[in-house]
Amino acid sequence: MGAWRRLDCEGRIDEFNARREEIRNGIRANRIKRKQATDEAWRLALAEFLSLPVEPEPATADVGSEDESAIQENIEAELEELLADRSDGFNR
Repeated sequence: MGAWRRLDCEGRIDEFNARREEIRNGIRANRIKRKQATDEAWRLALAEFLSLPVEPEPATADVGSEDESAIQENIEAELEELLADRSDGFNR
């Protein structure tokens, strides 16, 4: 994922843009060409806005195990029905 999209997803794009512009204006004040100032501002701002740490999702105890059991039973019943239908076709 690109830096722009990452910052947008993290909800930090406006803060990033403001800081990048601040850096760029400071660089431009030293009579550096616009393209060079823009590139350097991106580099410096990205160094300040590293990816946020990802917190691991807490482990959950068998939440929904009853639902999983019902689903498994339905799958097994459908499979048995399909196999029965298939074997009926071969016996004819």
